[in-house]
Amino acid sequence: MRVFTKKHREKLRQAKLGHKQSAETIEKRVSKMRGKNNPNYGKVYTLAERIEMSIEMTDKTLGSDHVNAKLDEERVSIIWKLLNETQLSQSYIGELFNVSRSTIKNIKAGILWTHVTGLERNYNYVKDSLK
Repeated sequence: MRVFTKKHREKLRQAKLGHKQSAETIEKRVSKMRGKNNPNYGKVYTLAERIEMSIEMTDKTLGSDHVNAKLDEERVSIIWKLLNETQLSQSYIGELFNVSRSTIKNIKAGILWTHVTGLERNYNYVKDSLK
């Protein structure tokens, strides 16, 4: 796995903003992984294995270290304070920080950014989504 510096991650993030892949590019990329070309082709995983893999993938890159992160630790701590100390709606807070309401909801529920909020990570959403 590659390890990028913070400066390099920021350059990647800025380069990706507003860019959409063409349908042709997406089709080429997806077709390379179809059927027998897919390394998971024919494998059957139990629910426990799928949950474990999902948790493992979730924990690999946390917070602003993720290339696609829209928030950083400082902004999340501000969001956390707004959620707990004000009567502002989740939608309004999302608009303030240019993220969706569901992102704010997931921060409050202990699904996202738990290393900042101090909540114990809520893995129940993983179990529910894999059933």
